[in-house]
Amino acid sequence: MTETPLSDSDHGAPLAGRYRLEGLIGRGGMAAVYRAKDELLHRDVAVKLFSAGTGDEDFRLRQETEMRLLAGFDHPCLVRLFDAGTDTRDPAFPRAFLVMELVPGRDLRARIAEGPLTPEETVRMGAQLASALEQVHAKGVIHRDIKPANILLTQQSAGNIGVKLADFGIARIVEGHRLTATGMTVGTANYLSPEQARGIALTPASDMYSLALVLLECLTGRTEYPGTPVESAAARLHRAPIIPSGLTPQVSEILAAMTDLNPENRPTAAVVASTLQGLPVQPEMAGPTVVLPPMPAKVPFLAPTAKLPTNHPTRPPQPARVPAGVPVPAGSQMAGSAVPSPPPGRAGTPWMAAISRRKRITIAAALVTTVVAAALSVAALLQGPAAGPTSPIPTGTPSNTPSPVQTVVVPGPVQTVEVPTPRDKGKSTPGDDGGKGKGKQD
Repeated sequence: MTETPLSDSDHGAPLAGRYRLEGLIGRGGMAAVYRAKDELLHRDVAVKLFSAGTGDEDFRLRQETEMRLLAGFDHPCLVRLFDAGTDTRDPAFPRAFLVMELVPGRDLRARIAEGPLTPEETVRMGAQLASALEQVHAKGVIHRDIKPANILLTQQSAGNIGVKLADFGIARIVEGHRLTATGMTVGTANYLSPEQARGIALTPASDMYSLALVLLECLTGRTEYPGTPVESAAARLHRAPIIPSGLTPQVSEILAAMTDLNPENRPTAAVVASTLQGLPVQPEMAGPTVVLPPMPAKVPFLAPTAKLPTNHPTRPPQPARVPAGVPVPAGSQMAGSAVPSPPPGRAGTPWMAAISRRKRITIAAALVTTVVAAALSVAALLQGPAAGPTSPIPTGTPSNTPSPVQTVVVPGPVQTVEVPTPRDKGKSTPGDDGGKGKGKQD
């Protein structure tokens, strides 16, 4: 049946004596929604006026009782029902009506027409709707018509999108009677559960299947089972819905479980709500595995590296060696086997420039004293053999063999002094004729 058009008197006469209809919000195959004014409480409301029923008195009484039960829901994601009843202004065409809160904004169907929603928005929306259905199912009610057109969008803080589930006009009490008139098509073909398509008994799991189809449409922007009612109903019995890629395994698994053909395998609304709340929706990008070396037991200390000047020698200064027996002034830095490395100067300045003037004078005096002492020692060696045992001179040395050389190391540049080896008395050295050779040549 089609809805009986409103007469001029309907626009003027308040519905049920208090709800004055002001304008048409939307119209469907089973009912029309009007903006209305509650003249008793002075507030704007939405009135959903259904098509005419059978006219059976018992059916109308049962219908009003069950609709008032729906008005007892109290959830932020459910459109609140303020009142329910039967419009008897035209006794020949009695009609049931619902009075609901007026939700400004648009429905989800209009939003999907603009393009798919993000995974974050879809998961957040699914958690809210599942939480609302948890309360509905707890009261023994099955919605039976979960679809984008029955989901209203609201603006929340921080720019988040909120939802409100509406249209309980065809809801059904579990193990009870339908709330619609006899002979009307129940549900929307594109979102029917398999058991609805088969015409078998319904459970709250039917709403979970329809909710999953709505969430898939949010992700893809297209209806999962399009076509005529017969084609759409048959398609879901032959293939499972396609889960889009790019989701985390948890989101993909919950959507696959909600669309299981067996209603007993589907999760409840409470499980879906708790699973989707705070769930990551996009997989993390897995990079290549890098094996790091183990941390040392003790972190080594790394001293700061000073910047050397450009003219700094690449080879560190060698320590000066002092020959045995050479006196060294007390307090001189030459005492010992090596001169300690000078302290580094400022960046870009030779290290000698960093030494104080007094220290430079002291070092110069020590070097002069050492050189003088070394010269005296050399002079003493030239005058005669030193007392004490001497190393024997090997005999039979060829005439062209030079005399042994003694090396004396003094501070500063290396100096080499050749000292002739003392000769034995009565023996002549090859090449030395003692003055006789000259006479022979004469």
